[in-house]
Amino acid sequence: TAQPIEYPLHCDAKTRYRQADQGCLVTRANDDMVTVSFDSPQKAITPGQYVVFYDQERCLGSGVITTAASGQSNK
Repeated sequence: TAQPIEYPLHCDAKTRYRQADQGCLVTRANDDMVTVSFDSPQKAITPGQYVVFYDQERCLGSGVITTAASGQSNK
């Protein structure tokens, strides 16, 4: 049985199929949105792409990127 996710959540994420796992912090923005802050800067994150969340080999979920922040780490 799936357990509800508790926020904030530190996990790994990918925005590209063959990308190495990227550490991130996921926080709840509202009932149907989260904010993702990567541990290190990410390149070319674009609205419309998917971000997929992992706990080692287990997929925790995914979502469509609606906005991408510029700067030290994308959100």
